[in-house]
Amino acid sequence: MSAVVLIFLGVGALFAYEPGFVFLTTPGTAYSLSLGENTASLSGRLTLFGSNPASLFSDKKFEASCSYISRFGELRYSSLLLLYNRNWFHITGAFFIGGVSDIEARQSPTDRPDYLFSSRDIEYSLTVSATPWRFLSVGATAKGIYEKLSVYDARGSAFDIGLLVSHRWVSFGVAVQNYGGSSRFEQYYFELPLTYKAAISVYPRDDISLLFGFTKPDYASGVENVAVEYTYRHILSLRGAYIIGGDSQRFAFGLGVLLGMFSFDYGYGYSASVLGDTYTLGVNFAL
Repeated sequence: MSAVVLIFLGVGALFAYEPGFVFLTTPGTAYSLSLGENTASLSGRLTLFGSNPASLFSDKKFEASCSYISRFGELRYSSLLLLYNRNWFHITGAFFIGGVSDIEARQSPTDRPDYLFSSRDIEYSLTVSATPWRFLSVGATAKGIYEKLSVYDARGSAFDIGLLVSHRWVSFGVAVQNYGGSSRFEQYYFELPLTYKAAISVYPRDDISLLFGFTKPDYASGVENVAVEYTYRHILSLRGAYIIGGDSQRFAFGLGVLLGMFSFDYGYGYSASVLGDTYTLGVNFAL
């Protein structure tokens, strides 16, 4: 039992703190998962991390995104995101499902595990954002988390709030994640880690974007990242990022292609830790 609880809490902590659900838009504004923590792109311009609810808006009336992500060689997630815009008001619904198969359970160090089991993680959220003025966007997200490990399960909920200010060639945003967040496992209750995020984007040219971001979760050290994106004729985007702090220093790169109403994304993130790398595929549709 103790071994199962420890493994469950480890998977749960990873999911609650860093599930890998980072939105990245192509030059056409559709969303997908890619390019590491805290980095997002909007209409070919790096603007802010996607976990900021204020950054979830578009000049399109409707957008849909389906993405697949593999993290550390074991964690695999799929996502569905729907975004609706009406004038200055925006609504986004998102659903994520993933997990790990064939986890080995051991009561003591042995060559062969006692038995194998699987984990399943589900996250669902609803984001409401508004752009009352062209330079200002505010947003809030309500989200729920469900995790199942072998015969055990846990549930949690939390809120995210964010602010995004843009003016010509620069954008600045701040967000608070997991506000009021808590989770329950059997008879135990845990607080989700309150996380503070900030980022600034600079657009020296129409086809080049630069982003500098910072993330600070409670009870953990901060993480900084630098990202750059180059867009060629609003068709092809090349992206790169370097992330400092956390478990390891690592870099990531991404490729986006826009073909009419459809866009396609690929992302790869290298990790210096023993956990392994991250791969992402995304397909998006916008009206």
